[in-house]
Amino acid sequence: MNQRAIDFVKAFVAGFVSTLVFHQGLLTLFYFAGFVPGAPYDFKAVPPFGIPAVISLAFWGGACGVAIWPFLRHVAGPAYWVRALAISASASG
Repeated sequence: MNQRAIDFVKAFVAGFVSTLVFHQGLLTLFYFAGFVPGAPYDFKAVPPFGIPAVISLAFWGGACGVAIWPFLRHVAGPAYWVRALAISASASG
């Protein structure tokens, strides 16, 4: 496997894992504080394949990691975080 493909696999894994750790972790804190009604780590099956909702969410987190990687791969230091924040803010609506 070439280095470019490996970098995209790493971006997918980073997005997948960060969704499980950070997104669902923060949702857990909000749930226990009573700010949100929906429980984190939802294992209810979702269509069309019947996989757990949390795994589907993590997959899309990985897909987002792959999508933003080309915009972040050549940036370092504070510029990396500014660009990542700008991408996140524009993508979230």
